[in-house]
Amino acid sequence: MPQVQGTIEGVLGHPGANGRTRYAVSIGGQEYNTWKPELARLAQAQQGQMVTANVTIKPSQDGQFMNYYFDGLADGAAAQIPGQIPMAGGTPPGVPQGTTEQLPVQPGIPMASPSSGPRPVDWAREARIVKQSSMATAFNFIGHLFDGAGPEAVPEAEAAAMELAKRLYVQVLGGPQTLDDEIVEGLVAAPPEPSGDEPESW
Repeated sequence: MPQVQGTIEGVLGHPGANGRTRYAVSIGGQEYNTWKPELARLAQAQQGQMVTANVTIKPSQDGQFMNYYFDGLADGAAAQIPGQIPMAGGTPPGVPQGTTEQLPVQPGIPMASPSSGPRPVDWAREARIVKQSSMATAFNFIGHLFDGAGPEAVPEAEAAAMELAKRLYVQVLGGPQTLDDEIVEGLVAAPPEPSGDEPESW
């Protein structure tokens, strides 16, 4: 089993929508996850201490990133910490039928605040995103129209792309409808054919 050495910098619980809590244990600047409260308590008890931790590092199913898991401390102290893992299925003894058991909060482990529904819309951020997207779309489109036109057509292509980007931006954000069919037709018109005398430099 792989081991890492470092200082336990903190433990933070992240409640999940499925009722399970993921605990993030920070060791030497790297975050390792566990779903076992007893391992989280063990790490919390050793916070600020230099430890050798058993970890598992494996790629995600799609291979795009690595998963880091905290499996306990190398000296076997994990086995000495009592604790129960809540088991799925059935109602625990002492809980009346038809009620939901409150999940226990692990003492001393700070919990991240759960996300409470959708975030409020940041219109300035949305406007920046729409502006970037409009500009990328316009320059890509106009770039294809002016493909092969040569360097002398760059100022005209840039002006056409900026005009189209402005119009797309207004359309997406729901402003006044200012698109003029004549202007759009002018933008879509075929670029001038390069004469045979000029070499194609790019």
